[in-house]
Amino acid sequence: MITERGMLRALKTRIENENLFQEVRILGNEVISERLLNELPELTKFPACLLCAGSVSTENNGCTTRTPIEVVVISSCYGGDADLDAADEVMAQTMSLLKCSLYGEVLSIDGVYYVFEQRERLHFDPQHVAWKLRLSAKTLNI
Repeated sequence: MITERGMLRALKTRIENENLFQEVRILGNEVISERLLNELPELTKFPACLLCAGSVSTENNGCTTRTPIEVVVISSCYGGDADLDAADEVMAQTMSLLKCSLYGEVLSIDGVYYVFEQRERLHFDPQHVAWKLRLSAKTLNI
């Protein structure tokens, strides 16, 4: 059975292979919004992507494992329209890569099915534009 860390590594590899981001970082198994403000000063290259996994739960009488995954996309933006357009393009490419264009769309990597659940714009800093994508990683326990 694949671990949460394995799920995050597989997702990180998929994202890195597309060369959309200057930095892709795994934060660990905790809610990303609690760590985001701590991580932002440490990021030096943008756009950046942060990944984390939540608590694992079982469904369907133990036949399926569900792990919430959060993907945060951060772009630097200093108020210019060109910066905003570039940030929007990175987000559009990320959503396409992770099959997040439609709710319920599925991305399969190494037997893990990542299902898009939610997109949220984050407001925390006037110099950066950020979005959080929530995915649900599902595996079969057979």
